[in-house]
Amino acid sequence: MLNIRPFTYFLRTRQGYNLTDKNSASLGTNLAERVNLCSYRNIKEECHEVNINFMLSTQQCDELTKLGCYNSQDVVRDLCNICTSLANKLIIQATAVSHLYKEANIRLAQDIESYVASRINAVLDDVRNEKQKNIPSKVRAELVRTAMVKGGYEKIVEGKSDEKLLSFARPGLTAEVNTLADQMLPLNARVVNYLNKAIKPSICDQTYDAIVSHPEINQRHLQQERYMAVLDILNIARQQAEDWLEEGRE
Repeated sequence: MLNIRPFTYFLRTRQGYNLTDKNSASLGTNLAERVNLCSYRNIKEECHEVNINFMLSTQQCDELTKLGCYNSQDVVRDLCNICTSLANKLIIQATAVSHLYKEANIRLAQDIESYVASRINAVLDDVRNEKQKNIPSKVRAELVRTAMVKGGYEKIVEGKSDEKLLSFARPGLTAEVNTLADQMLPLNARVVNYLNKAIKPSICDQTYDAIVSHPEINQRHLQQERYMAVLDILNIARQQAEDWLEEGRE
């Protein structure tokens, strides 16, 4: 669970998240000791600079090379830089006194409303496809609801119908990351498809986590002292779906 109050500072420089293909996570290289991103996040109200990082596995590098991407490390670094700039921009717009303040917070409210639920639904699709078994709509909705409540997002799902839990609009954050990446990274379609499936979701998750961890944004939109990172919530949803299918209920 992320605990907002007890840990009260982000690193001033080079603070980031490093993810491996095994879903392990740590704060940036300035820390002498690796810590789990899903355990807590350090926050400093006057300095919340974000720096997104992603560590490619050997398998991912090999796969991208096969698809014609011979500079995969550079591509992923550029994608992380795009997300870093976007996160910092949105944080500044949503917390600074300017004409963008209201519009930025409306946009963030929409993203917070839809992001986690949309990602859970994508994970449930993956489980269904991997297991080649159907998950009924009513069960899917309950899996979404349960995972979000466990993750600290009960206010988001409160009063939502099953239909609504399965039909959240595509998050603006994801759409903007995709648009910026398409504009700035000249890649062939096969590489783009692989990035969209295997790498970009984790980078977007980090971007979302970094934004909503800002104390002012958290207080305004989540009003939660403790909540889980997206990665933790998705793991809960996946495990619950796999357990349900293994029990043979349909």
